[in-house]
Amino acid sequence: MNQPIIRDPEFVQDADFLVVESTYGNRVHEDRMDSMGKLKEVIRKTWERRGNVVIPAFAVARTQDVVYDIATLAHRREIPPVKVFIDSPMAVSATEVFEKYRDEFDIETTALIEAGGDPFDFPGLQYVRTVEESRALNEVASGTVIISASGMCNFGRIKHHLKHNLWRPECTVLFVGFQARGTLGRRIQEGATKVRIFNEEVAVRATVESIDGYSAHADRDALLYWVKSLRTRPRRIFVVHGEEESSEEFAATLKQALDVWVGVPQRGNSVDLATGKTTVEATAWPGEGAGREQVTSLRATREELDRAYAALRKALEQRETLVGPGASPVSREDIARLTALMQKLAREDRTA
Repeated sequence: MNQPIIRDPEFVQDADFLVVESTYGNRVHEDRMDSMGKLKEVIRKTWERRGNVVIPAFAVARTQDVVYDIATLAHRREIPPVKVFIDSPMAVSATEVFEKYRDEFDIETTALIEAGGDPFDFPGLQYVRTVEESRALNEVASGTVIISASGMCNFGRIKHHLKHNLWRPECTVLFVGFQARGTLGRRIQEGATKVRIFNEEVAVRATVESIDGYSAHADRDALLYWVKSLRTRPRRIFVVHGEEESSEEFAATLKQALDVWVGVPQRGNSVDLATGKTTVEATAWPGEGAGREQVTSLRATREELDRAYAALRKALEQRETLVGPGASPVSREDIARLTALMQKLAREDRTA
């Protein structure tokens, strides 16, 4: 909702059972204008340092939203004359689809085009399809904004661009989407000083920035507004697609605001929608019983596993030898502890 380019979606009117995501169920996004302002500052400061801006972005919608704001800033002459490369065959194809259906654009985009600021065709914007064109970007030292997939940096051409720019202090890596736990993007975003890309250790010396206003996932307030827009209250609401704390907090928000049954499904739960009978436990619901205790135990194990993993990462960053006869006692202990926790987690996860 309230995103540029395409019209806002129509609201669903009625639902007996509602499944709702919670990626940002415990957060509120930056204002749209604040996001554009931050994007402008990132581009300007990186230009002044004579570096490149590297933006990992999903190919559909996210890439186009970022390009829209760059086009707007360029049209207003609020940023230097950077070259903007969309380096993702899927993103290029998706942009062509957007261009094909211009009659579906919203008022903002139509007004920008009428003022001469076409978001998908402005000076400096280039679309990259071939591998050879993508590799050529590795030789460009400054003055570019490179938008490439995948958005969480685990796959795709973005890894090549990170490899060639992440170690350079004059460059900026700008995250404009959610970075899930365990991804390369999350490690960079959380402040790792070194990462491995294509089996090579790469120092993180570039400036790392994040803007969450571009997310295609609605934030807490937008999700709540959407659920409240239903004419009739659902009999049950299932909160999914979010990290545990986000899902739990949003479920509590819904319960307080709507006074309806709200559940956060766990692996192995099932719901009979025909009869309404469910084995899913309600979040923040009185009398939760032994099943809830099991989930709490599993959560504690995962938190302990996260701490052990963080200790291992720290050891790696300090260049400790983790294998072989020269391994330090601390590193050996961390490995043994991590292995034991993984085994425990696997056993409990099968019964959760």
